[in-house]
Amino acid sequence: MSKKLALTVFGAVIVLGLVLFFLISVGFYPIALISGRVLLAREFLRNYEAAASYYRNLVKTYASDLSAEKTLGAIDLQVSVLNQLVENRLIDQALREEVHDDLGGLVEARISKLQKKEDLKNAVQALYGLSYKDFEKAVLIPQVKLDILSGRLFLKGKNIEDWLTEAKAASKVIIFSRQFYWDGKEVKVNDQR
Repeated sequence: MSKKLALTVFGAVIVLGLVLFFLISVGFYPIALISGRVLLAREFLRNYEAAASYYRNLVKTYASDLSAEKTLGAIDLQVSVLNQLVENRLIDQALREEVHDDLGGLVEARISKLQKKEDLKNAVQALYGLSYKDFEKAVLIPQVKLDILSGRLFLKGKNIEDWLTEAKAASKVIIFSRQFYWDGKEVKVNDQR
């Protein structure tokens, strides 16, 4: 009986190891915790690849106008993407608290008009290197949520910049990387790696 139990435990460990390997290889591991919500590597990598593709196209187009010191490096772009993802999470959280179940409908109403434009889908592929659905998740939906929150804050006599500054200061952000850290306001590069 103990040999059978040992083989079962060994088999379970092997299966668990393979499942973990698969999950990690497709980006299902946390890279940050933003006010209690997990940010997966998969989302970060998708956004980083889109930003890098857009930035490469921008540099190609305006190469003569840019000097070498004005161009961003990979680390700077990663910091920018992480900061944007933190902001997106904070905006999403605030909107969910304010509009509850209506958020999906509000967002869908604003982006439904764009879904029919074939030229937009082609431009998205060329500029960002993303399918339209991925572009929608990474860029359009966060922008629509920002617009909705900005409008709601405006009606209350506030502006989005001040709100974001306050929300970032009040949030708890943990970065699971030695390369970056949260300074209470934004993601920074850790120079003491």
